[in-house]
Amino acid sequence: MLMKKLPAYRPQCCITPLAVAAEHMCFFPELRSQYSKLLERYQCMVTKNKRIWALAEPRRQTGKYLTPCFCPEIGNRKVEIVRDDMPSRTRTEQLAFPPVIRLMQLKERDSFKSFSNQRKSTVNRMLRKSMLSLYSRLSNKQPPTKKEKPKKLTDAEETLRQERWKKLAKPRVDINKEEEKKEKAAKLEKLEKAKQQKIPKGYGFMVKPKGAGSALRRFKNLSKPRQYESDEPKEWVLTNNMKYYTPSDRILKISKPRIYEVFDPEEVYRVKETALNYRATQRIRELASPPVYQYKPEVKEAPFKTSPNALKAKTSQRIVELAAPKDYFDKHTRPNPYKVSPNALRARITPRLRELAKPKTYML
Repeated sequence: MLMKKLPAYRPQCCITPLAVAAEHMCFFPELRSQYSKLLERYQCMVTKNKRIWALAEPRRQTGKYLTPCFCPEIGNRKVEIVRDDMPSRTRTEQLAFPPVIRLMQLKERDSFKSFSNQRKSTVNRMLRKSMLSLYSRLSNKQPPTKKEKPKKLTDAEETLRQERWKKLAKPRVDINKEEEKKEKAAKLEKLEKAKQQKIPKGYGFMVKPKGAGSALRRFKNLSKPRQYESDEPKEWVLTNNMKYYTPSDRILKISKPRIYEVFDPEEVYRVKETALNYRATQRIRELASPPVYQYKPEVKEAPFKTSPNALKAKTSQRIVELAAPKDYFDKHTRPNPYKVSPNALRARITPRLRELAKPKTYML
């Protein structure tokens, strides 16, 4: 049997024979007799360039009966790396990416934390693709920067910070406003002292609670019946302000009536003498006449009149055949509908039909 080594991508330990017939000795007598012809054909037709022979060899031999390799040797095997995210090179694919700003706004939201890990990874992948696209690079889009965490302050720095905040929290003192407040407070004290009732000593009676008099007055006013205003018009009275009022130029202008232009209708519709004495030409008369369209009337003068050609027509044999009514045979209705067929008369009942023919019995 002829043996041949496979290319380098398979280990050298794995050798497979070529698929040649088992009884190959039967070809030798015929090859010997035609060896000279084969040699001439080889010299004339087959090229002897080694480069062409090297290119003609297949890269990977995939025979019909090629046995798989189960060898542990893996050092000589070639590994093909396939990327999960193939680079997008077309313009439409790059423009289809969502903008970087929207993706960054989505990541800054509080709801982004509740997303699943798979959804977060897709958002990060789309952000990376959009950042690395051609249009993002032309617009100089910068990658997102991580927010730096503030440094922890020491205890001494924290106390100083709290003291500073307390000082800043106090409002600024305005000297002028403080003096005004003091004056107002003194006036209010004087008014309160003046309002207080001077009661003689030893006069024992219950002091009225504060606001009791105002409440009684309110109840008295509410107990009175409601007074409705009459709908009668009031008498017009000429007051001094109305009598000696001087109107402005704007009111005088508005109070004037609207003045319309006076026109003479005879002058407006007066016809010129040349137009009255004008005589129209034959061409103008033709143009002035309305167009006459010769339409064929939709309704004939005698709609039920038979044309003379139809009266002279002769019927052909085919038209006579088509005009003859078709013979109809009634195959559905039987002549004797109540007649029992002979097969039904000869039928024998089966035990199954006897069971089904029995009526149902219910146990009470």
